Amino acid sequence: MAEQSQPFETSDGMWSFKIHKLQKRDEAMTMQLPPTAAEYVRSINDHDPAAFNALFAEAAFVNDAGREFRGRAAIESWSDRDIFDAQVTLEVISATDRDGETVITTKVEGSFDRTGLPDPVIINHHITVEHDRIVGLTCRLGGEKPGT
Repeated sequence: MAEQSQPFETSDGMWSFKIHKLQKRDEAMTMQLPPTAAEYVRSINDHDPAAFNALFAEAAFVNDAGREFRGRAAIESWSDRDIFDAQVTLEVISATDRDGETVITTKVEGSFDRTGLPDPVIINHHITVEHDRIVGLTCRLGGEKPGT
């Protein structure tokens, strides 16, 4: 099943992704993401490290599969190596708001080492935002909880 996701802004300032699942009837589903979460996905898919890094607060943290990065300099180094050098792209599968965070489930593609990873690679991105900046990002394989 091939899928494409394309962002567009709605009249209330939210960003939506139209998910096209190419099936017998080419059905489309629309899902809304808060602006910062939508920009997170867009900046990765557009391979735009400057826009990506600008999303984070100075004291933000990232926990990527148990590896922690604190502060914008550490996050920039991590994202350059693990996202942008690897040409990562995200295909949005679902998004929910839970307990003050946005959780985006994505299928991840790119030129990274897939040893020991499932196929397809499904990642949950737990994004916490304050004052339009990401203050916390936790990335886990689909099915894993952020505390593991």
